[in-house]
Amino acid sequence: MISRRIDVRRGLSLALALLPGALWAEGQRVRARVLYATVDEIYIDAGTLAGLSPGDPGALEGGGPPRTRVEVVDASRASARLRVLGPAAETVRAGDTVVMEASFREKPIPPSDDFVPLLSPRAGKAPVPAARESRFHGSLRLRHLAQQDEDDRSSYGLSRLELNSGVTRVGGSSWSFMVDGNVSYRTGEAFRDSLDYREARYDAYRLVAEGPLGGHGTARFGRFAPAELPGFGFIDGLLLQARAGRTRWGLVGGARPRGADRRPSGERPAAGLYVAHVAPDAARLRHEGTVGVLVNTHKGELDRLALLCDERLRLSSRWSAGLSLEADKRVDPSTGTPAAQLTRLNVHARWTPGKNFSLSGGADRHQDSLTRPSDTSAASNRRYLRYWAGAGQYLGAGWRAEGDVSFYAATQDESPTLWRGGLTKTGLPGLRGGYVTANIYNLGGGGLEGLGAQASAGLPFWRGRVYLAPSVRARDAARTGEERKWTVLDYGARADWRADPLTFYAGGTRTEEDGANATLVEAGVDFRW
Repeated sequence: MISRRIDVRRGLSLALALLPGALWAEGQRVRARVLYATVDEIYIDAGTLAGLSPGDPGALEGGGPPRTRVEVVDASRASARLRVLGPAAETVRAGDTVVMEASFREKPIPPSDDFVPLLSPRAGKAPVPAARESRFHGSLRLRHLAQQDEDDRSSYGLSRLELNSGVTRVGGSSWSFMVDGNVSYRTGEAFRDSLDYREARYDAYRLVAEGPLGGHGTARFGRFAPAELPGFGFIDGLLLQARAGRTRWGLVGGARPRGADRRPSGERPAAGLYVAHVAPDAARLRHEGTVGVLVNTHKGELDRLALLCDERLRLSSRWSAGLSLEADKRVDPSTGTPAAQLTRLNVHARWTPGKNFSLSGGADRHQDSLTRPSDTSAASNRRYLRYWAGAGQYLGAGWRAEGDVSFYAATQDESPTLWRGGLTKTGLPGLRGGYVTANIYNLGGGGLEGLGAQASAGLPFWRGRVYLAPSVRARDAARTGEERKWTVLDYGARADWRADPLTFYAGGTRTEEDGANATLVEAGVDFRW
């Protein structure tokens, strides 16, 4: 696919699927980095080794709400392809952070009774006897991407060296230190305004120390993006949390990095206060959540005052529901704007009436009509609303069918009803852990009408040390006055070979879409310790 920045409009939801609420409640959080992006998809540097599989939901981390919602289309061992759900909140760039919710891992993770709400930092583990020496772990990854198209408009090359490393039990204590960054260099005709274009650039996304705070709390300081607090974004500062029974009180404060290059700056101080609670189990009823307040300033002026809430409810083993919202108060004294707005609202519910059947549904809403001192332009008064419903049915022998339908209402572009149906087979003969999946969906909006289809597979060989992930995408759609016919848009495959402690990656994609013909290849090596 031709890689370019995503200036996403409503049309990016052409291949949308439901966002299963149960995965957010029960999955494992995975932080990944964007490798590159196409007009409607995102590629990240985490895959099945991190626990990702088709259908897993996630969100892009940005400097503020709303966060762009994504979903895994297919995954290889160390990378995955995502599609964008609904409108995008920001331009997606290589190096951006994505927070995913993984539904499984190669090694089963025992369930935990200590649920950590979305807005709350991860609770410290039970005290562990001090080790004599610090424990080092991490990975060093070298990747190169190269794309060539026939007219050379979107040709480019990108080399990146990524470091994800940490030290636990520093000096035999309970403290840990994490560093996450990369050095990148880009050439070619595309992405000329990128900060790493023809200039080696280093970015530090996380540089943080964390440890116990007395016997009932946690402290974290440095540079980090507290995904536990939606909309907070990157901050250079401090996070403190104290526990009192089943309640956790948290405070985060510091200053936001400046601009897209995330350089340290004192222009935008920010602070947040939250309280998290976990209600005790009672006849299978479980309730947990977090409520927080976020305050931003910009050059001495109040820039944002928001209420953040995340609640989850399990009525029984068959019923679960969730609510997440952000509400903003007007800080600009000008008239003509509301005193407050419901900036973001996400509601979802899931019902499993039988062992092999499930129903789910929900609503997503976003509104942006308030002006802030940090804004460079007037408020757009954009509104977006989506209602969705989905169903899944296990057919036996590893087969599962699922589908969903979504209804939209937006100020910029009215969308037709969009639907998707899919079929997945897991547990392939002789290929333990392998899968094959196919989806068909309708296209609408942007003058394009018709059908789209996508198929992919994950094929482990040689006791899982070699992993092959082929994929293909096609559509039977046309604009007004054009002839409809099935056309292959792109096809390719990615593969990796694990030879501990090294993992080698390689892959390629060929795109033939709307008169644009391009070939993208990638290769790399990952060293873990």
